[in-house]
Amino acid sequence: MTDAQAVRSLVNFRDLGGLRTGDGREIRRGVLYRSDNPHLADDADVRLLTAEYRVADVIDLRSRRELDAEGWHAGFSPAARVHHFPIAGGPGTAIEAAPTGERLAARYLEYLDDYAPSVVGAVETVASGAEGAVVVHCRAGKDRTGVVIAMILEAVGVREEDIVADFARTTAAMKQIMAALRASPTYAANTARLPEEMYRSDAPTMSAFLAKLRGRGGAAQWLTEHGMSTTAVGALTDRLVG
Repeated sequence: MTDAQAVRSLVNFRDLGGLRTGDGREIRRGVLYRSDNPHLADDADVRLLTAEYRVADVIDLRSRRELDAEGWHAGFSPAARVHHFPIAGGPGTAIEAAPTGERLAARYLEYLDDYAPSVVGAVETVASGAEGAVVVHCRAGKDRTGVVIAMILEAVGVREEDIVADFARTTAAMKQIMAALRASPTYAANTARLPEEMYRSDAPTMSAFLAKLRGRGGAAQWLTEHGMSTTAVGALTDRLVG
């Protein structure tokens, strides 16, 4: 049973298990998932996530405005803990100065600059979970989720090509994601005014972000410089890498 076959009401849900590290190991299966907003899943899928997928921690990266508009699914309680680490979506200011084709990677760096406590808090929550699995999400599961997942994977040594390929997998879901965003009063305005590249999930975007991240010392260094202990970084590796 694959995640795509099982969780039918989500279009961008997947297991990060199987991604390879530079030393030949793999991310454990059934421990770390990424997703579009699971609080919009139907009741049956929420039960599936908590029972079959053993999701015990839900990391929500939506802004307060988004949370107020769409809420949380009550079905996650009491089986799972929901953690809110807000990162504002939308255009930000970085895209105004960035050249065409580099706007999205610039926006991703802005997440690190403007929302470091949320990024660190999300990664620490993944590191500290002892039982069950964790799912990281925003609304579409592409940008904010993509950055936090990339930080996690890079910090534990996953190969760049695997991080990039996973990011690009969201492309298959973008038609359905965009239809939902255009129909939503919360997101419709941005979809109408932002450049098309902001709603793509192309491999070069993640490659560019990772290159800029390496220029800052890499994910592990960035995390420790912004308050995460080296012990927690080690715990992250212990939890995720088989």
